[in-house]
Amino acid sequence: MFPNQTSSGKRSGHHIEVSPNQKIAAVLIPVISFIVSLGLLYRLWLSIAENAADLSPEDFSIPRSLEDVSKLHTTLLGFRDRSPERLMLFVWGCATVGHMFCIPGGLFWSLLLGALFGAKIAFALCVAASVFGKTCLYLMARFVVRFLLVSWCGAQLANFQAQVGKHKGSFTSYVLLIRLLPGIPQHMVSVLCAVSEIPVIPYLIGTLFGLMPAHFVSVRGGAVLSEIHSISDLYDWKAILFILSCIVLTALQMIVKRWHSDRKKADEEKKVVS
Repeated sequence: MFPNQTSSGKRSGHHIEVSPNQKIAAVLIPVISFIVSLGLLYRLWLSIAENAADLSPEDFSIPRSLEDVSKLHTTLLGFRDRSPERLMLFVWGCATVGHMFCIPGGLFWSLLLGALFGAKIAFALCVAASVFGKTCLYLMARFVVRFLLVSWCGAQLANFQAQVGKHKGSFTSYVLLIRLLPGIPQHMVSVLCAVSEIPVIPYLIGTLFGLMPAHFVSVRGGAVLSEIHSISDLYDWKAILFILSCIVLTALQMIVKRWHSDRKKADEEKKVVS
């Protein structure tokens, strides 16, 4: 739960007072990190364009639709054969920065990776990018902007933290389940997990396995990009059944574990009474 008093601020009810320096740091650190990340990616893209006569910096654009993915795939296909490692690093870096700074479009990067490098390699790259990026977001939210968020909406976050606290001992399964559920903003999950103080190891494991099914479906679609005409084509009955099976198995595991814990607690109480 939120502390009564910490070195990062003072609490009054659900409100935490944050010093001006902490507010400045909460803004500057993410902004500087974002600028540095973009600078590194831009420098890498320039090095790619310099070594390819048929490429220019203007040929690259962030994919926002299936059509953009197809065009970018065609543009980068020739360079992939000449320097696959550099191109792989660049596309992976773009996907990672997107996850780290809550930039929409992660699905399109997964499709592009699948189209460029095949399902197996792209799956590993997508999982690594999402886990690394979302973990950086989690750490930034927990240690940089957490108290600023609490000072703005402490009451709502305290209620959420109380709900999360009910799953103590099952944090890994809890993170896994909310990662699997469709329609939940994944960037918000990272921030809320950080603010509610879910430990980093359960967060990492839950995020790793929770994102695998979605990436498996997207890179599989990217590998046959020419056969995909809309995003809905990715989710055939096999893909939907696969994701639903993961959700059901995770939910059942949580229910069984909770039932076993409650039964064990009840048995201990009976022994104390007797």
